[in-house]
Amino acid sequence: MTRTARAALLVTLGIAATAASSEAGGIDLFGGYSYTHRTDEALHGVNLTATWGLSGRLGLAADVGHHRGDIFGLSVKLTSLMAGPRIDILRGRRRVFMRAMGGGVRTSESPAFFDGAAHSETTLGLLAGGGLDWDLGERWGVRLSGDYYRIQADVEPVSQPRASLGLSYRFGGAH
Repeated sequence: MTRTARAALLVTLGIAATAASSEAGGIDLFGGYSYTHRTDEALHGVNLTATWGLSGRLGLAADVGHHRGDIFGLSVKLTSLMAGPRIDILRGRRRVFMRAMGGGVRTSESPAFFDGAAHSETTLGLLAGGGLDWDLGERWGVRLSGDYYRIQADVEPVSQPRASLGLSYRFGGAH
């Protein structure tokens, strides 16, 4: 076994031991208002996130976002479903976290006067960002998060920021 392989094995075992010795954090649910923009036009919507605490600082998050708006006479809908790791940087009454996720993004566009979708596509999307959870009590909290979307489109990738503000609720785990 090479030196690099031994070092990688020791680091992996150390991370696994740390994760196993930490108390799992339960389930954290978030729902709130969300804002993003595309080509300098606002898209307003909702962001829902569920995070399952795997260890003291590491969690697995699933995120759903839905945004709507009018861009140059087109009614645009952007729906995303992402999953990935979340790491709590600071813990306590105020928690700072980072996350990176991947998944699918559905974009639908139609003329503003037409109710059906004239053009729709589902593509790969990536999301990276973080936020701040501020406890209001034992289980309730307020969350402010900021993320950066990267969406694969037909012609070229589209990048856009997203900001969300809402309430979170924790089931079980350490408080």
